Amino acid sequence: MEWMVALGLIVLPLIVLLASVQVWLDRKAVAEALANEAARAVAIAVDHSTAVQAVDLLESRQEARLGVPASACPSDGGCLHVRMSGNAETGGEVRSEVSVFMPGIIIPFIGEISGTWWTTGHTEMIDPYRVLP
Repeated sequence: MEWMVALGLIVLPLIVLLASVQVWLDRKAVAEALANEAARAVAIAVDHSTAVQAVDLLESRQEARLGVPASACPSDGGCLHVRMSGNAETGGEVRSEVSVFMPGIIIPFIGEISGTWWTTGHTEMIDPYRVLP
């Protein structure tokens, strides 16, 4: 009997850890991809409104890819937040920063406990020889 209890006390934490690690890796990959794509979309955009539309579209696609319901996110804006900064003029640089909510612990069939925001960024240089119509 004690053997089964000891085995359960070792196996259950490992299951919780493995369930958490996969979600962390998925969300990290989504955030990094979104940061790269958003900075690139702004770098090749013709004007400001086109850039904003492209970033909004990318953000909504990646939010859907995460598959996390809005109720599971700690803020009203969802589990992903994109911030753009920099100079979108010829020869300038634009930077995108993406924050994604990372759950602290995931217990299978129960849900997420606690969590924190993880941020990644990407800087893209605007083509110095770009000529806009």
